[in-house]
Order: sequence, then C-alpha cells, then structure tokens
Amino acid sequence: MAYQPAIAWETGTHELMNIRAIRVQEIGEGQLSHRYPFQPASLFWELGFDMNGNGEGWNAFVTREMVERWIKEGGVSEDQSPRFLNHFHDPLLPWDRAGLRIVDIPLFPSSVVWAQLDRGMQYGGASSWHDAREYYYRALTDASPAARLQWFEKSFRALGQIMHLVEDAAVPDHVRNDILHGPKALLGIRDTFEQWTDEHLAAFGDLPLPGFSDLDLQRIFGEPGDPQAPLPISRIIDMNLIQRGERPEITGTTLAGIAEYSNSNFLSADTIFQIYEHPALESTEPMEGGNYLRKVKAGERIEYFVKSRSLDQEMTFTLDPKCYHDYARLLVPKAIASASLIPYYFFRPFGFSALISCSCDEDRGCFATGAGALYVYNPTTEPIRGGQLEIYTGAGQRRLVMTIPIGYLPPCIPQDDFPHCNPFLAVGVGTGSEFWGEDVIAVFRGTLGRERDAVLMGHQYVGCVN
Repeated sequence: MAYQPAIAWETGTHELMNIRAIRVQEIGEGQLSHRYPFQPASLFWELGFDMNGNGEGWNAFVTREMVERWIKEGGVSEDQSPRFLNHFHDPLLPWDRAGLRIVDIPLFPSSVVWAQLDRGMQYGGASSWHDAREYYYRALTDASPAARLQWFEKSFRALGQIMHLVEDAAVPDHVRNDILHGPKALLGIRDTFEQWTDEHLAAFGDLPLPGFSDLDLQRIFGEPGDPQAPLPISRIIDMNLIQRGERPEITGTTLAGIAEYSNSNFLSADTIFQIYEHPALESTEPMEGGNYLRKVKAGERIEYFVKSRSLDQEMTFTLDPKCYHDYARLLVPKAIASASLIPYYFFRPFGFSALISCSCDEDRGCFATGAGALYVYNPTTEPIRGGQLEIYTGAGQRRLVMTIPIGYLPPCIPQDDFPHCNPFLAVGVGTGSEFWGEDVIAVFRGTLGRERDAVLMGHQYVGCVN
C-alpha cells in the first residue's frame, strides 16, 4: 500500500516555520545567565560562521544562508515516506502507545520517541536528537574543513527535522490519531486544515509569537521526560499534565506541551465531538445568525470553532475555512515558538576563555612564552556532572592538543572581573607549549543537566600567527 503524507503541515509551511523559529530574536528574559537570552545570530557568530559575506570567521566556509537552507531542507525531508507515520503523539496515552494506531493497536512509535531513538536507529535517514549530537561533535572536531562542512550540514538538517516533529504536534490530526479525512483523501483531494493553512500562510506567519519566561524554561527543561523519551525536549510536546489527571483549562498562556494544547482545544475532521472527551459540545454555544458554534470555556476561546447544521432532526458538524482561519491564528504561532526551543536547548552555552602569551617562528610554529591558563565555567542553570573537555587549535586543519576530564561543575555566578563567572576550572599552560595558534576551540562532551551526551563549544581567538 502506498501511503501519502496527507495530514502533516504542507512542506512550504514547515519551511517557513523553521526559518521563523531559527530567527527568533531571543528566548528567555536574560536572567538565567550572562549568556542568555538565546539569540541565534550570536550563536552563529560564536560558531565562526561567515555572517557578513566577507569570509571572516573560524568556520567561514559556513554562511547564514547555508544554515537557513539546511534548516528548511530538514523541515521538508522529515515528511518523506515512511517517516511521516512516526509524527503522531496522543497525550492521553502512555508514550509506548501514543503513536499512530489502528483499532487501538499501536503501529508506529510516538513522535517524541522517534525523535530520541539511538544513533543510527531511524529508518529513512538517521536524524534523531542523538544523531544530531554526533554530527555536531564531528563538525567541531574533524580535522578537515571539507568534512566539517558536511557535518554542519547534517547537524542543521537533523535539527530542522526535529523541529518538524514539534510543529506537527500543533496539528490536531497528529494528536488525535486522525489519519484519514474521508473519501476525498482516498482520491488525493486535499482540502484539510493543513492544506488551507499552507495556501494562506502569509496571514499567520508573522503573527506575534508566545514567549517563554525563565521560569517556563526551567519547568520545561528541568525535569526528565517519560522513560520512553527521557530527554526534556519531549516536554515541549507533552508535559504529562493530562497523563497525571491534571487536565487544566489549557490556553495559550498555560505552560503545557503543544500536543496537550492542540488535543484539548481543537477538533480534527474525524474526531468532532467523538472519541475524545475534549473539546466537548458542552463547551460551545451557537453563534448569532449563523451556522457555527463558538468555543466559550474549558480552555481556549475560539469564535468559528465548528460549523453545524440540522439534517433530519439530527445535528451534524464539519470544519470549513472559517474554522481553519481561527485555528491557524492560534496554532501557527504556537508551533513556531515551540519549535524555536529545539535549537535553544541544543546550543546551550559553554564558558571558555584563554589567557596565553605566545609567539611563532618558522621552526617551532606557535608556542606559549609564559605561564598561561585556560578557564572553563558553566554559564547555564544546569550542573555539569562529568565528561571530557577537548582542546583543539586551527581554523583550517584542526588538531587535538589537550584532553581534560571534568567532574562536577555547578552553574556559575557572573562576576565583574576575569574570568567573569565563579566557580571556574583553571588549566595551566606552561612555557614552550607548542600548540597555540590563532584560534583555540574547546569542545565538552558529557552530562549537562538531564542530557547525558551533551556537546558544548567554546572558542577563543588567541592571535598568534605563524
């Protein structure tokens, strides 16, 4: 049987959402550390990408345009068959049964589980969170600039694919196990909410996005997900509020997973006042002078909620473009804001600075000329609980020059004087150490907060030129 991805956002929608998400100016209130709020432009600058088209940067072979193209392409490629069958998550069910199912038999993993499969385990291309981590590590550490370019491409493509999964959780069909839309879907005729939104996206793509306070971010990422998908990125989709029996009046200002928000407040074509308890008919009232019901309680208030008509004394319901408009007005900004949390969490900051006096000559290359030190600190809100710090040099050919085990390193408190944050780890550099050049790159791989295999990067321009 040939499946068609008939129920996801259209590919053009994912492209726009991913670009809008990666361009979010800032996330958080700037109080979590001296490095926040998160700003993608600053991140790309730190990664040494060529931001101005002048060929400058320690990874100048990567440009902003490349990054945005890779993110967009990831948003499109995640819908390739049969990957799209893993894009469902029902927040009312245990996560091992929350994926796409038929007659209550789960057929495919939930999207939150799919996103966290081990490296190399996804079929149709390895683009899970753990795959993206491995690609990013290689992009920072591979000796060859050509190889690093390829690894950066794979990293950002994979992130775009994970962002796609978050965005799909804003589609009611994906969180209400609704794979079919009646006879028209079998004929390939697509008049669904997703198709309509793609055709009218200009009206919604630039709407203001909901924000996340520092407390929101701590609540999302400060707790683990389900054992099926333990990384806290799963909580962007499902915070287990409904599973714990805490179905609140989930609105746009409620801190809840986007699947919980979509499932509780919106209908899909084949689940209108059936199968799911909410939204309920009792939460609506007739609109004056029209054939529509508005949703007036138990969560989000929605004007054109569902179209109604009487047929042989029986009330029937359907969704039409007026309903799609009012759904998209709320769901599109929510999807973009939620997707922006994927790069936010992936690129958490790492504190690194180098105080080195150095010189270069033709025989020895670049070397330290006096006692110096590397300073490492943790500017996040989460403790580092062990791992390895690798020190590399070289904007061109990269070379590993030092490996340092790191134990426990708590979040630091910003200071006015060098090294700007306390506590910190200082590593001495002796006179004559022959490895320093223009750029020194620190790569940490280990446990940060709830993530066991985090990859963090710091860079320092030292300025020794041979």
